[in-house]
Amino acid sequence: MAARSIGFVGLGMMGAGLAGNLLKAGHRVTGYDIVPEHVEKFVAAGGTAADSAAAAARDAEFVCTVLPGPAELEVVVNGPEGIAGAMGAGALLLDFSTVAPTDSEAVAAVLAPAGARLLETKMTGTPETAATGQIDLFVGGSDEDLAMARPLLEAVCERIHYCGALGKGA
Repeated sequence: MAARSIGFVGLGMMGAGLAGNLLKAGHRVTGYDIVPEHVEKFVAAGGTAADSAAAAARDAEFVCTVLPGPAELEVVVNGPEGIAGAMGAGALLLDFSTVAPTDSEAVAAVLAPAGARLLETKMTGTPETAATGQIDLFVGGSDEDLAMARPLLEAVCERIHYCGALGKGA
């Protein structure tokens, strides 16, 4: 598979492993985290640092978010340096964050006017299994978006469970 351009927001316990696996698979990953040490480790592994979530998302084909909850996702999507204004038409958000189906649906509604889309990619596992690609993903969204993202998802997980339309994967 050709290297893809990926923006990555959330390089903490789970995100570091996922981003690392995307780098190992040969993708171009630009990452952001509010904790500078997380970004430093990511850069040492071969990633490119961004100074904001928006900067990580700008010009990316895919954007990954790995955030602890809905409040953090809200800021990353809609905040002054959020991804909603930076994602272009055709870009796909892979949201690994711990949020409810209604949160995913709200984010999708924010992205839609710009032509960007969302695929829920909820995971099971630990930081160790995330780093070794041994997590399971529960995916909600369109079949087309899953097909587009599948090579990236296969780089970070052991098994993909397609759950149906958006709202079913969370």
